Amino acid sequence: HLQSSPGETKLVNMNLTRDLKCSWCITPDEMSDSVVGSKSLNLALLAPKLPKEVRTPQAVALPYGCMQKTLTHPENAQIVLPKLQACLERLQPTTSNERAASIFEEARQLILQLALPPELGKALKDSMQVVGGRDG
Repeated sequence: HLQSSPGETKLVNMNLTRDLKCSWCITPDEMSDSVVGSKSLNLALLAPKLPKEVRTPQAVALPYGCMQKTLTHPENAQIVLPKLQACLERLQPTTSNERAASIFEEARQLILQLALPPELGKALKDSMQVVGGRDG
């Protein structure tokens, strides 16, 4: 509930820096409901139950916290993170839909400016090679 008292709206603050101490990237055998969304998890749980001739998409996932880890990486922390925080602070429960759409577009443009941390690139490549080598 976002009201502290009748007529008063509590401000919402998004935490963009809590990375949950996650890995950069995970393979299906590392997926659980505490680290990935339901689509990735359901595919990971379904694959071993199917006959060999029924294939599921090969996949790796960026776990919860990976975006925050990217934002706090030295290549992004000084420029993009503060701008994104300032942008999203303007998004509140009382924000009109039109204003929210403008804020989301600004946030999207800032996210497009993020540098890919080398550690994330390496983890993605390594994880995809593991899954490709195992699942063909």
